[in-house]
Amino acid sequence: MAWADFWGAYNNTGPYNNVVLGGSPNATGPYGAPLSTAHNEGYGRGIHFSDDGNYGVTFQLDLVPYAVTDSGAYIANQSYVQYGGNYRYRLVVSVSNNNQASWSEIFNQFIFSHPDTYSMIYKAGWQTTAQASQWTKFFQLPKDTTHVKIELMGEEATFPHQNIYSIQQIIPDFRPWAVRKNGRFLSCDRSTGWFKKRSGGSWKDVPKYGVDLAGKENSGTSRIRKSGKWKGQSKVGE
Repeated sequence: MAWADFWGAYNNTGPYNNVVLGGSPNATGPYGAPLSTAHNEGYGRGIHFSDDGNYGVTFQLDLVPYAVTDSGAYIANQSYVQYGGNYRYRLVVSVSNNNQASWSEIFNQFIFSHPDTYSMIYKAGWQTTAQASQWTKFFQLPKDTTHVKIELMGEEATFPHQNIYSIQQIIPDFRPWAVRKNGRFLSCDRSTGWFKKRSGGSWKDVPKYGVDLAGKENSGTSRIRKSGKWKGQSKVGE
């Protein structure tokens, strides 16, 4: 999957501004934050997922901090209000197996802790905060997952927001099968190349298909005979 928008926020106190930890692959992020400079320095891309072919997914957060008014307007060159402590952010991950009709929580922990001396984009020292706003973790998702909800919030949360992604966004369409080469079983699921079949006297493309079809009866564009039934083939090989 390519990088996608992601954000969460910390509530202001008194006359001060709210703080958003956000990122996006686009030049403009949530609440109008300009991200081109951050991108040029390798920060602020949002969220990224990479899977192992068996519903095991690595979540990667790459965020930057910026101030936002109560009306949702971006403010440049700000810093945390100093009070002698840290600003902590909690991440909650939930999964749904019924297209968001209900959710099951699988993770709930504080993942970021920013000293009150930290700066926001693009005030001097903001890169230190950006570095402290990167996080990676592996999750083994249930194989009936249809959607994943990820919420990031400060200890005093504001702008409640649910970052929701379908399983097709998290685990892209794939090619099954693999080939044996130099003693290794190598997957055919590559960004380059093609997979074709001979039909009606000509070669025709065999399209990729979603992970939600793997193992299901009479599903997918590539199938395998198992227990007397044709089922969608799962991804195999390195």
